[in-house]
Amino acid sequence: MQHERSPGELLAFLEGLKRKKPTFIVGAEKVRYDNYGLYKVNPENEEHLNFLKDLYENDEGYDFWKPPSVVGEFVSIVSPPELKAKLEHSLKKRSIQAELKLKNIQEAFDAQVLSRKKRSADDELYWTNYQTMEDIYGWFDRLEAQYDFVQKITIGQSYEGRDITGIKINRGNSTRGIFLHAGEIAADWLSPTTVTYIANQLINSDDRETKAAADEFVWYIFPVTNPDGFKFSQDSVRAWVKNRRPTNATTTGIDLSKNWNAQWGVSGGSFNARDDNYIGLGPFSEPETRFLSNYIQTIGSTLTGFFSFRSFGQRFLIPFAHSSDPLYNYNEMVIIGRRAMGSLAVRYDTQYRVGTSRNVFDGATGSIVDWAKHRFNPTLAATYVLRDTGFWGYTLPPTQIIPTGEETMDSLLAIIREANEPFRFDNYTLYKVLPKSLEDVTALQEFQNAAPEFDFFDDPVPTADYVNIVSKPELKKDLEEFLKSNEIDFVITQENIQELIDNEKKKTYTRSNIRTMEFDNYYTLEDIYAWLEDLAARFPETISIIIGGSTYEGREIKGIKISHGPGRRAVFIESGIHAREWIAPATTNFIINELVFSDDEETKAAARDFDWYIFPVTNPDGYIWSHVGFRLWRKNRRPFGNEFGVDLNRNWNDNWLKESISLNPSSNVFAGPGPFSEVETRTLSTYIINMADKIDLYLSFHSSGQILLLPFGNTTEPLANYYDAMKIGRRAMGALAFRYGTPYTIGNIAEAIYFATGTSVDWVKERLKIPLAYCYELRDRGTYGHLLPPDQILPTGEETMDSLIEIFDAGYDFWNDPATPLGYVNVLTSPEDRIEFENVLKSKNIDFEINSENIQEAIDQEVVQKYTRTNVRSMRWDGYYNLSSINAWIDDLAAEYPKIVTVITGGTSYEGRSIKGLRISHGQGRRVIFLEGGIHSREWISPATVNYITNELLTSDNEETKFAAHNFDWYIFPVTNPDGYVWSFENFRMWRKNRRPVGEHFGIDLNRNWDNNWMVEGASSNPARDDYAGPEPFSEPETKSLSEFIASIGDRIDMYLSFHSYSQMLLLPFGNTTAPLANYHDAREIGMRAMGALSVKYGTQYRTGNIAETIYLATGGSVDWVKEELKVPLVYCYELRDNGTYGFVLPPAQILPNNLEVMDSILELIFQARRFGYLQSSGYSVNASLVLIVAALLAKFLHD
Repeated sequence: MQHERSPGELLAFLEGLKRKKPTFIVGAEKVRYDNYGLYKVNPENEEHLNFLKDLYENDEGYDFWKPPSVVGEFVSIVSPPELKAKLEHSLKKRSIQAELKLKNIQEAFDAQVLSRKKRSADDELYWTNYQTMEDIYGWFDRLEAQYDFVQKITIGQSYEGRDITGIKINRGNSTRGIFLHAGEIAADWLSPTTVTYIANQLINSDDRETKAAADEFVWYIFPVTNPDGFKFSQDSVRAWVKNRRPTNATTTGIDLSKNWNAQWGVSGGSFNARDDNYIGLGPFSEPETRFLSNYIQTIGSTLTGFFSFRSFGQRFLIPFAHSSDPLYNYNEMVIIGRRAMGSLAVRYDTQYRVGTSRNVFDGATGSIVDWAKHRFNPTLAATYVLRDTGFWGYTLPPTQIIPTGEETMDSLLAIIREANEPFRFDNYTLYKVLPKSLEDVTALQEFQNAAPEFDFFDDPVPTADYVNIVSKPELKKDLEEFLKSNEIDFVITQENIQELIDNEKKKTYTRSNIRTMEFDNYYTLEDIYAWLEDLAARFPETISIIIGGSTYEGREIKGIKISHGPGRRAVFIESGIHAREWIAPATTNFIINELVFSDDEETKAAARDFDWYIFPVTNPDGYIWSHVGFRLWRKNRRPFGNEFGVDLNRNWNDNWLKESISLNPSSNVFAGPGPFSEVETRTLSTYIINMADKIDLYLSFHSSGQILLLPFGNTTEPLANYYDAMKIGRRAMGALAFRYGTPYTIGNIAEAIYFATGTSVDWVKERLKIPLAYCYELRDRGTYGHLLPPDQILPTGEETMDSLIEIFDAGYDFWNDPATPLGYVNVLTSPEDRIEFENVLKSKNIDFEINSENIQEAIDQEVVQKYTRTNVRSMRWDGYYNLSSINAWIDDLAAEYPKIVTVITGGTSYEGRSIKGLRISHGQGRRVIFLEGGIHSREWISPATVNYITNELLTSDNEETKFAAHNFDWYIFPVTNPDGYVWSFENFRMWRKNRRPVGEHFGIDLNRNWDNNWMVEGASSNPARDDYAGPEPFSEPETKSLSEFIASIGDRIDMYLSFHSYSQMLLLPFGNTTAPLANYHDAREIGMRAMGALSVKYGTQYRTGNIAETIYLATGGSVDWVKEELKVPLVYCYELRDNGTYGFVLPPAQILPNNLEVMDSILELIFQARRFGYLQSSGYSVNASLVLIVAALLAKFLHD
């Protein structure tokens, strides 16, 4: 028989549970609340509020189920029977409105328990009564056994050792999660039952929207997160709030709802252990909050939604409680919340208020939702304060459980629906602004910085013909007044851009029917990925799915590889990095379709000849958001405080943060906290690096503007292979314009559009040395901008495909790279390309003249002499000699001059030929002059010149020549690329490289293969190119073996001379910089004087300077390696005759004049080098009279 307490005993007991009263350990029997009354009190002014706060703080024996917070917010007070009259008198005296909602709350508590059904044998759960923890956990066991998509999760234990258990529902393949949290306040029986109702709907409902929500997210549901307190409220003290950890000898429990590390202790909690709202000794002081927070941290980055449930008050609370400011995405959540609460009210007219806890509730900090929002920033985060508004409070009848569950489920679905409902741009207007002057541009720049509420589709820069600006309807007047006041012209191209958006067709792709991907519509990411997968399934021998990386929200960056066999070079295409530029993925999909299905022979050849790596959407999160949330979204979706997203095309690690980017997360060009800070760019760049050595062409698709952009965005300087890329690009844009007349401009990013760094094309060009990298800014030029109508998709795709085919077909033979110092460029064209090439030059007002109408005639006139063995005098200077003749002559010289000439071998070629040379030496201990020729096989004048110098050193009667021959050891290699030299004689006169096969191509440029700043400048990683530098430095047997030979005598070499053609230059190291490094000034002075001597005989003019300043940036050459690695004092490279009239096919009549003047220059080099102290002779003297003459002339020169 239950012991009945007297009213005095009951009061003493309850007072022990109240604020500022000692609590005590309760036995097995329940506390009763007979005749306790529940009052709903409404403070209407500050005086009312202050009185209630004093009553709350001083504790007159009342239990405040809902403490006083702000004026107008109701207060729930439970009064023992003997204090009712006192309370009513105090309130009436102060004119504080109060209603006695329940005369006897024990009756309501009894009703909550009496309706409870007996636990079923099959662990079924019912929502006609409040559930026990045992009921809920038993139901979880049944669900896990019954459904493979339900997983029971125990994440830790309470103070008293009870499990904190929830379930994970994962019906689809989503990586996005929603977390539901309840039962943190022990007296709150409604929230655990409501949350289990939601779980049951997600598992068992046939409602289409509910099933979609269950499939779209992974659901984490924890109905009871205060197990000890919940159990205690059911077994002992129904109004218990806290957990059950003893805090001292007389008090128990911490209010877990205020124990989270989110502005802990700032407001709404107590530091007194006797109070119901005691917040503990510190954040996470309790095992319950610690275990739960640890688990949430393992999934926090995947959470899209985080909702906590409690009762009572009918509020929808948005973070944060410590501030009234609209932090993070508060404004967005207010709109979503209000609409969702409207949906909640439809069924039963239950009215909720929406706002922060500080504004519409108790303002208590330290909550789980505030912590989760601050820690992980899920897009959707709020606390539901469930029924009712004070009539029942914690005594809410069981008959209201199902209505509460139903309306709460309605609102939750509405939140998901609203979050996925795209923002509307009704009456937003697109302006095409037309700056006429630098002043206009400056004004627009200042306006852009001062008015971020306007969306500038284009940055105002001096080169801009127009700037597209989108204005909200309420700001149109401001924009137009600004433009008119600054006399800047403009036109309105779209009065209401929402109409354009509404007209953007979005078709649904039909799985397994690849022909339903059409090009008069835009498609979602899901459809694009499905199409790629179906293509791979349909053509498994040629198409495979590739994953380029992952996104912040956990999606894959999915693409396809199209390959018709191993060993092919690669084309890499990426698009959709800016989410709102829908035409980019649509165009990329069209290219894929053409490569797979086209019957055009050129397209089929392009598909066959290359491996294609294609990623239509490299910003999947942003692309989805542009479809479901905000059509003009540009960035990815990573949160940064209040803001979202990083501009992924400003986040690459190349000149990051240098130009046209921002560190403001609200900016559309926010570059992120650091280069490669974003998982999208980080993972995609890693993928590209792993295959970079295969890529010949890199294409990035954007919109709008109709521009073909080359690297770089940080400078207008024509870096790398700018001119080649421009030439190819211009021709491609000509082909693009042919079909529809669409005009494109072309240039590097900085000169054609604006300064902008951190982009993908700059990174692949500078860091990976991809030969050709372009960025397409697709249609149009300001009429529609990023909202290109669907009827332009197909034309855009067709003309872009035309341009790609032309890129593969584009090819002129540039005999010398376009460079400012040269003043001319020699270009060899085929007969079929000649007219088109001339038209291109004329259209650009570029002057030209034709040096040779038929180059074959010049080749035919090149006399190839035959050397007569054992007759060293039969080597003549009116013809060119093949390799066998040159090598035979070297052998004969050694036989003719056995004491002076020795045959030497500098190495071996790929095809096994010796790199043969000779040493001329008149004794031991001499310093060395090293001559190297013929490394570029088509430059026949080079070996001819080296042979002449050899002959002079052995046969000349000239005293200076004899002095040079006798005082130095000469190491001479006329042909250092023997395979290429043979090929240029026997097969292809214009051949430049060696002859090692690389895939389907042949040859490496040996003068880009030396291990000095290899591949830094002026070289290509494309085996098809004449300046292909090879797979790595010294990859070729020719350079490797010759460099080893040179290194073996490196400490003896005083002068190193390399011979090339053409352009009439004497080049000094280095090719990577114009800085005057090493002994630049002395070397240049010596060289200029030698070129003066060269000019005496025939007036031939040479220019002198380092490689980078005189001709172009080019690295990996022999002279740079010799200078930097071996520290040879004087190193020069001759670019021999002529200046472009004949180029590499110098007529034989010019061989001897060339040789004579070069020999004069070498003698002068030696003389000046000795004068400057760089060469030490071995003692052989020149005729005394000659010395006197030279000395006299020198003295006169210096005096003059």
